[in-house]
Amino acid sequence: MNSKQQIVVELRKELLLLQGFKAASPDAAKVDLGMMNGCFPNSTFPTGNVHEIISTIDSEKSAASAFVCAVAGMLMKRSGPGIWISTKNEIYPPALNQFNVPAERIVFVKAKRELDVCWALEEALKTDGLAFVAGQVQDLSFTTSRRLQLAVEKSQVTGFILRHSPNSVNPTACVSRMKIQPLRSELADGLPGIGDPRWRVIVEKVRNGVPGVFDLVWVKDHFITRIPQTGEVIIDIDRRKIS
Repeated sequence: MNSKQQIVVELRKELLLLQGFKAASPDAAKVDLGMMNGCFPNSTFPTGNVHEIISTIDSEKSAASAFVCAVAGMLMKRSGPGIWISTKNEIYPPALNQFNVPAERIVFVKAKRELDVCWALEEALKTDGLAFVAGQVQDLSFTTSRRLQLAVEKSQVTGFILRHSPNSVNPTACVSRMKIQPLRSELADGLPGIGDPRWRVIVEKVRNGVPGVFDLVWVKDHFITRIPQTGEVIIDIDRRKIS
């Protein structure tokens, strides 16, 4: 690398710091998304930031929750507990074991209104020592998202906002926006049962990064990724064509 290239690299690092991206400490948990890492600044999933996940149908909503649980399992390996906030009890705690998430280390908070969810989210994201905070809301204003992002820039907690059937996919201050679609699992030849969880992750936007589309499979404790071929069809759990 010549001197000019080195200057550009250093300038990019300084700009990322100014925009809230801080280098992970050596003790920080690492989220390895395989080839999908290339979407993010420095090819590293931005922990200590807020990520927005959009779903439009029920199967996507379930897929989004499962994907977040898989990422949460990685975050909890070297961090503290997590908090999941919603207006409904939709997470089945025993199922979290599939993603190496100890249910006893998750605090489930049920709020009466989405307004209460947003308040609880902000307070939770201000709390040092948490591995992650996930909140389920339909709509999220830019002002609220900015408050959430400012909260994590101090605490370095990773936040996930799961928005199901939002009235408007409006701009937010979240560092990324993703859409998770379920893919049919595949079984090894001759083996009965259910295969490993599979998702198509569409990174629609990412601050200082590059959008992309990736197929991810959760195998034991890690992701296997590949880039889907053009024209591939996605089938949801009800076997309906959705793209």
